[in-house]
Amino acid sequence: MQKNTSIIDINGRKTHALIDTGAEITCCSFDFYSKLALSDKLSQSDIPSIKGVSGHRLQVLGKVNLPISFKGAVFNYHVYVIDGLHHSFIVGWDFLHANKINIDFSKSVLQVPDKENADIPKVCMIQTSSTGLARTYYPVTISPFCEMNVGVKISKRNSGEIVLLEPVSNLADSNLTSAKCLVKIIKKRAVIRLINPTNQKIHIPATKVLASVSDIDSNCIHDLDNNMPSVASLQQTKEAKEPINFDFSTSDLNSEQRQKMQTFLASYRDIFATNLSELGFTNRYKHRIETFRDSRPVKMGFYNQSPHMHKETEKHLVEMKKNNIIKESTSEYHSPVILVKKKTAPGQPQQYRFCVDFRKLNLQTKNSSFPIPRLENVFDTIGEVQPQILSCLDLHSGFWQVEMDEETRHKSAFITRNGVYEFLRMPFGLKNAPISFQQLMSNVLRGLNWQFVLVYVDDILVFSRSFEEHLSHLEQVFTRLRDANLTLKPSKCVFAAKEVKYLGHIISKEGIKVDPEKTKAISTFPVPTTQKQVRSFLGMCNYYRRFVDSYSKIATPLNGLLKKERERSFKWNRECQVAFDNLKQALLTPPVLAYPDMNKPFMLTCDASNSAIGFVLGQLDSQRKERVIAFGGKSLSKTEQVWNTTEKECYAVVQGVKTFNTYLATGKFTIYTDHKALTYLMNQKANTGKLTRWAMDLQHYNFEIKYRKGCNNQVADALSRRSYPEQPDDETEVAAVKVSEVNTRTEASGNDKTSESIQVEFFYDDYTMVAPLDPVIARPELSNLPAIAKLQQNCHDFGNMYKFLTQGILPADNDQSSKVQKSAQDYSICNNVLYKWFQKRVRVDNGEKWIKQLCLPQALREDALLSYHDSFVGGAHLGIERVYHALSLKYFWPKMHQSIENYIRSCDRCQRIKRDTKVDSFSKWSEAFPMKTQEASEVAKVLFREIISRYGAMKCLVTDLGRNFVSNLVNALCEMLNITRHHTSSYHPQTNGLVERTNSTLIQAVRAYSDKDQNNHK
Repeated sequence: MQKNTSIIDINGRKTHALIDTGAEITCCSFDFYSKLALSDKLSQSDIPSIKGVSGHRLQVLGKVNLPISFKGAVFNYHVYVIDGLHHSFIVGWDFLHANKINIDFSKSVLQVPDKENADIPKVCMIQTSSTGLARTYYPVTISPFCEMNVGVKISKRNSGEIVLLEPVSNLADSNLTSAKCLVKIIKKRAVIRLINPTNQKIHIPATKVLASVSDIDSNCIHDLDNNMPSVASLQQTKEAKEPINFDFSTSDLNSEQRQKMQTFLASYRDIFATNLSELGFTNRYKHRIETFRDSRPVKMGFYNQSPHMHKETEKHLVEMKKNNIIKESTSEYHSPVILVKKKTAPGQPQQYRFCVDFRKLNLQTKNSSFPIPRLENVFDTIGEVQPQILSCLDLHSGFWQVEMDEETRHKSAFITRNGVYEFLRMPFGLKNAPISFQQLMSNVLRGLNWQFVLVYVDDILVFSRSFEEHLSHLEQVFTRLRDANLTLKPSKCVFAAKEVKYLGHIISKEGIKVDPEKTKAISTFPVPTTQKQVRSFLGMCNYYRRFVDSYSKIATPLNGLLKKERERSFKWNRECQVAFDNLKQALLTPPVLAYPDMNKPFMLTCDASNSAIGFVLGQLDSQRKERVIAFGGKSLSKTEQVWNTTEKECYAVVQGVKTFNTYLATGKFTIYTDHKALTYLMNQKANTGKLTRWAMDLQHYNFEIKYRKGCNNQVADALSRRSYPEQPDDETEVAAVKVSEVNTRTEASGNDKTSESIQVEFFYDDYTMVAPLDPVIARPELSNLPAIAKLQQNCHDFGNMYKFLTQGILPADNDQSSKVQKSAQDYSICNNVLYKWFQKRVRVDNGEKWIKQLCLPQALREDALLSYHDSFVGGAHLGIERVYHALSLKYFWPKMHQSIENYIRSCDRCQRIKRDTKVDSFSKWSEAFPMKTQEASEVAKVLFREIISRYGAMKCLVTDLGRNFVSNLVNALCEMLNITRHHTSSYHPQTNGLVERTNSTLIQAVRAYSDKDQNNHK
């Protein structure tokens, strides 16, 4: 609106009051309040500060009740007194509403109710003013149903002024609409937004009047500070937010200074968040997802989850929705969700991190860039100040405090079983997210940065010469964060410290030094004890020999150890130790160890051995020669050592990226590895397991993985083969199924039919004759997964389900289509291979985990049965139920129990050695009877016809716990003939040793006389 004023009277003093329906409170300036010479003192204000239209903060000194008179109509009302307010008095919306004062804009009058004559309101004139016109400074054409920012020219105005533009009344005659807006004048020009709601183009000539210009004081009240609530809400906040005890253990503050710092931090409690409900949310920057023009929406199905994981997903959705991080969506973009396990302390419930698989979306997203400070400039700035006290600030879930752009946030949508949601705040895992955050923080701290503040993504360093100066600097930073509505994580902040780690260096009052962790892998390199270890160390040194002066001379004693004649008489002497120490020192000092250039791409070289991992961060110099920034490595725990090669190599990449996150977070970098399978890491489609968890951790980084031959990967290789302190186990792994190769097999038939199959090896945890309870884990080698997937696609039992989960294609047959849809929730695709989720049925819920079964195609089932039944390791011709139990823990195919039963009943060896044996304990007389089956009816029939009918009922019958012996039929027979039953204990055959020894002798005899075709077993 325009600058509308009306004359009011307070205690005989008249003034022009601004009528501002946009102001939430009624207030006056401190100068005007002083002129009233009131005896009443100001009472405490429940609003600490307010914001003007330009965003500047104004301090509220207090409030007072004043008699406000409009043409004799007096209203007693509380008025806020504000320091620095340009207008003497502002009548806000609260006063107009409370006293039922109406505004007639057509006549520019206030209708004030008269207490003496309520039917006839008093009329007060509103004085309005317009101070200029805004005209187009070039002709424009607006397309149908479009809006456009149009440049306007405003004369007689200074640059930097904030004015109000109001569309002129005749704008509608040109079929154009616009809204009132506050604009900042720059070189006598500004911008107004026009809308063309018609289906025709509208041409606007130059110098056409579009809006009137009105003065707006930058200190006019625009809005109450949303971050500064009323007294009531402040009290509630204090009750809800517990005070924070900050850690000053790294500082050398005295008790008085600590108390001051604690009090100071407590006054800014609102900028610290201890949970998601206290998380800030800024509108200073909006993250856009800019995709390539020809890219299509990412449409993926949701990853199937077990019921337990589905509940975990729902829990995260509820929490994020409650805290306005996500909302329900109808977007056509569908990225899947995956829950990644967090490392939890022993005895603590397992926790999960909610991740969205944005890898496909990131491939379609354009790269963005933002200048990152050069490390030399950072150090120069700190060196000029020579700080004596430092604080390091870290934002709480910083990405979730950034608003998503309304036009592109639908691309962040993800799909779950509950439906589709999209992010209202910037999620983790999006490409360019770190760069957006760097831009936001640079904007928020503009003017403070490079003076006493340095900001890198969400890490803020504040440095000062004295304690009092430091408090002043922190106050300025906190005020900026409060204005931007950003919150810090208190547990990650360090205040008033003697030294802090920042950008891979340690900054203290003594100066700046390299973080020892960057060079620890070299400085602690163990003394070689064999020729092989010397060769590995020199191979690493040779890579940088061009940067080491007199390298050949220094390394001469070590090279002497590599001579063939020294192979048997390896002797490490003082000269070797001096050469070893000098070479290590040369690697840790310039020119080998270079300063990082944050505006150049980095190189991360990784390698893994059976016992350790190593990684090197580097950059190319101006001569295109590789220079070291930092070294790193760690030993592998016993659990990690049994991982396969791909997992170890991937672990080296993940640890390297995490270690050097400071350098790699905001720019593109290249990862070099000598394991070619890793080049496909970000394309693998698994939704569970370590590789997927690590891929989710890496997805928001902008990198490329390149293969480098092992002979060219000497530095990382040496770091991965040196010894490190032992690492404790933090994860348990067991043995695996190994799919070694694809081959063809000719079946023994008349047609010489050839079928494609996969050679399978089965590894067990315990190599015993007793069937293991948990023999294998279905985890094929990644390099052969396509072979399994191909067999599944062509398998009659699984082909339809595979196509539905991967391509969304249903069978043409309605019955088959319905069957696939009903059972799809029990299947999932991992590493492009089909699995089924299964939970054993129990009478009481014992919290047993779901089992992931590999869907075994037809071509592999015979191999599996051979391994689980016939093989010496874990097979031993066990019975139907034992084999079924072992197989069902890891594999699935339809009618599996029937297949196992048919296979075992037709087993040559089982038919020859599994005869029912009866022994008379008194006389040691033994009899064995061949049976067609081992069912209870067959056992009872043989027992009655061959033993009881011939010798009479026995007094006691001793058997094992086989189901055929403890069946109701056999029990009924014994009860009818008054036979006492005794059973041997489980897995303890010695209890019935007589029969076991008889069986052993009988088997040996039968095997000797039974031919290959079993034709003479009778």
